[in-house]
Amino acid sequence: MRTTRFCAALIFSLALLGSSIPLSARMNPQILMIYGGALVKPVFVVIRNRADVVATTNLWCGSSGQVIPKQLADRPHFDVAIFWGVRLEDAQLPTLKPEQAHQHGRLYVASRDVPAAAVTTAFITADPTGTFPLAQPIPRDVTAFKYGAWLGEADIQFVEKLGVSLRNRQLDPIATAR
Repeated sequence: MRTTRFCAALIFSLALLGSSIPLSARMNPQILMIYGGALVKPVFVVIRNRADVVATTNLWCGSSGQVIPKQLADRPHFDVAIFWGVRLEDAQLPTLKPEQAHQHGRLYVASRDVPAAAVTTAFITADPTGTFPLAQPIPRDVTAFKYGAWLGEADIQFVEKLGVSLRNRQLDPIATAR
């Protein structure tokens, strides 16, 4: 009787643990890879704690707003590969490839009339068992993006520290003076 209850409890616990993506992996992505545009090599943002989540929320559209795709047409951008539930040592980050990402996005450079913006595809999709997030194809067209966020000065400064400029240097007197 005791063995039967123990086995039933063990099976139930394993089913609960194994049947869904871990809660921590569903709350926010763990790694953002910014690549393309004028970057020679990808820049990685590892989200390790709550402060990192707050600092990067707009970059992965965790706080989404209305961004109209035609406002982004023909604007320079950087691509973003978004990895959920992936934990790697810093030395392993360069092994990641955009094709392995669970979600994709773009960071658009500000124009004279439109601020810098971020857009992303739909959030993660789990495999049929619900255990692991699936890699998603890289979108080639702006209409594939579902979420958007206008980027504020704090967001722009955050990515500038990483070597990614979202300011149009020819149009921004503050950036030109730097």
